[in-house]
Amino acid sequence: FPTATDDDLGAQQYSAGPAIVVGRKAEKLTSVLFFNYFWKIAEAGQDDDVPDTSKATLLYSFQYALGDGWQIGTNPTLSYNHKASSGNKWNVPIGAFVGRTVKYGKMPVNFKLGVEYSVIAPDDFGQEAAIRLQITPIIPGLIKKPLFGK
Repeated sequence: FPTATDDDLGAQQYSAGPAIVVGRKAEKLTSVLFFNYFWKIAEAGQDDDVPDTSKATLLYSFQYALGDGWQIGTNPTLSYNHKASSGNKWNVPIGAFVGRTVKYGKMPVNFKLGVEYSVIAPDDFGQEAAIRLQITPIIPGLIKKPLFGK
């Protein structure tokens, strides 16, 4: 959906495409891969100079539980823009975070602070480095037993 606060920051298009998530949760390690690819399906603006959307993202996340609510891990998002000019197609960040889950009343909340650096970054515009602060309320799982396996 065209949600950019400024037309220069967005694609001015409606887009859709497939997504897949694969994950595994063990006693200490949680790992997730989340891939999606999306294409333009309709115009949302009047600018004909905006190239049609053809983009992919891949979130890779690995989190290791240290105990007492503490975690370390990584969770950057790689991106690829098929329609971008040469030197501007890829953004490949690496990074690490430290986090802790605490309870506020009955609600568990996870706090993470991390850093990321893009080993491959777009030449024209894009993330080179970032400091990330995430605050996530934890809701109970709707599925109590694994769908596959034990």
